[in-house]
Amino acid sequence: MPTKNGLVQCYLLAAVLAGSCGMMLGIGMGIAQNFLLTPVHVHLNLLGWVTFAIYGLTYHALPEAAKLGLARVQFLLAVPGLVAFCGGLTALRLDYPVGFPLTVLGSFMTLGGMLCFGGVLLRSFARPRAASPQALPAGSVA
Repeated sequence: MPTKNGLVQCYLLAAVLAGSCGMMLGIGMGIAQNFLLTPVHVHLNLLGWVTFAIYGLTYHALPEAAKLGLARVQFLLAVPGLVAFCGGLTALRLDYPVGFPLTVLGSFMTLGGMLCFGGVLLRSFARPRAASPQALPAGSVA
């Protein structure tokens, strides 16, 4: 579980891991000329690499948002949700019966993570911001 200060790093590392797995899967499918697992490749790259990178960079830009407990809940839903979803989707494409329930579970976990992210953003935007220093009129001395 990430610490409040480590949420950015955890999301960015998860993004790199998911993106790397997606790329390796894509290369392997290309070499084998077997594209059965294309949906897994796509979700690892889009949901894992892109979405997790956006989460991490958002928390970098809004460090106060990363301190909310809901941000930690989001991480605990989003990352295992991606693993369950992609694992389930792989099993589903390979005709293993466990694929369907894993895909459904992962889908709802991933959706829960996105909804938590929305909640974090709404809470962050609703918080009063510290007053920014006003610019001094031209020619004045502080």
